Amino acid sequence: MRKFVDGLRSRSGLEFASYRELWEWSVTDLDAFWSAVFTHFGVCAATPPTAVLAEGRMPGAV
Repeated sequence: MRKFVDGLRSRSGLEFASYRELWEWSVTDLDAFWSAVFTHFGVCAATPPTAVLAEGRMPGAV
């Protein structure tokens, strides 16, 4: 987790004072978070993702 956060800081200038701040960012800026995950961990996809969610909420959420 520390390497991921350090990578965010060096690549994007993002800083988080706590795990809660990281979590808040991860659930409010889904596109940036998952893009950072793909970049940091070298995730390979058959086609590049275009959106994290088709709608503004998780499927099945009430």
